[in-house]
Amino acid sequence: MSANLMVLMRSEKGRRLVREKCKEAGLEMWVLERLIELELDQAGKLKKRGLRQDFDEIFGEADEAKSD
Repeated sequence: MSANLMVLMRSEKGRRLVREKCKEAGLEMWVLERLIELELDQAGKLKKRGLRQDFDEIFGEADEAKSD
């Protein structure tokens, strides 16, 4: 994901805050980054076809990574 697309991720302080919040939520930062990237790819589209399936795949990968 291009860090410039999400204002909070532009600075180290912002990235640190996001990492902290992800940790509190039990979410790997890469998962959040991929979800945001998918959402940004859909920006401006009237129908976000396939987004739910893409999200499910990412969460599935995250679950597999936790069990390894």
